[in-house]
Parts: sequence; structure tokens; C-alpha cells
Amino acid sequence: MRRSLRVGHSDEREAELFFRAMDAHVRMTGRKPRGYRAPVYNATPAVIGRLTADEMPYLLTAPGGELIELPAHWGNDDWPPFAHFEEIGYLMPVRALADGIRGFADEFDATRAVGGFWMPVLHPFLTDRLARWAAMEQWLENVLAEGDTWLAPMEQIARHARDHHDLQRVDDISEVNP
Repeated sequence: MRRSLRVGHSDEREAELFFRAMDAHVRMTGRKPRGYRAPVYNATPAVIGRLTADEMPYLLTAPGGELIELPAHWGNDDWPPFAHFEEIGYLMPVRALADGIRGFADEFDATRAVGGFWMPVLHPFLTDRLARWAAMEQWLENVLAEGDTWLAPMEQIARHARDHHDLQRVDDISEVNP
């Protein structure tokens, strides 16, 4: 039995918990989830294979099916600049508003320059603070005013990636789990 180093239980137990959560989602919404982001980006082979950072969506294939990966990155996450939680032992200095938003802007500008995919990860209790959200909203309005950025729900982006599968990287994860 292989054990997950990230959460302290077996991959089999993690898969069981994952699929129980998916069943609850189906019972509550009437449909399967159309996407998934593992907590702290830590998906294990028992669930979907592996997550890697990239600048474009890509296709993961395995005997059980396929998954369009919309890659996330810590540079696009509001946790590092804005989180500080004594309750969980995460004691980091909260960055100034301009410093936190600048990280998003810098990552976005670099990604846009190469025609890549940029996805922010925003926690309501972090970025949705009044001053932070006002700054993020203003920055997003400026980005959209440039006229060269497509802003869409992740489901639509994944569909677009699947429709253009001939242009994307394909990773076969059949043999990832030793």
C-alpha cells in the first residue's frame, strides 16, 4: 500500500474521500464537477495523477480517462502575500496592498507577453477585503480595457483547450504511480 506523504493516509483512502466528496457534489447540484483544484495544489496519483506548472492548459491521459489541466501557480495565488493564520501555524507578514497586487500584475504581464494562460487563485477572505478587492477590481478593469485579454469561466477555458487539442501538450500519466 502506497501512502500519501502530503496528508498522512494511503492513496486509496485519499481516492475514497475524493470520490465521496464528488458523490456529495452530484447529490447537491445534480451534475458532476466540471473541474477540480486540489487543496494547496497537492493532488496525488490516486486522484488525478500529477500537477505541474505550465503556461498553457494541457491534457492528462490515463487508463481511467482524460483531464484538461488548467495549471495554477503560487505566483498567481493570493495566499502568499495576504495570509497570516496563527490557528494553523502560518505566521507570515501580510504584504502591503500594492505589493500583493503587483505580484499578480507582474505574473500576468509576463504570461500575456508569451500568449500564455494566467489564472488567479483568490480566496474570498483574503482578496475580498475592501481595499484589496477595490485594487484588484481596478487592475482587472485596466487589463480588460487593453482589449487583448479573454476572461472566461474555467469550464469554458477547458472546453476551448479541448477543442484545440492539436495545439496542446499531452502527458500520459498511466505509469506515474509506482
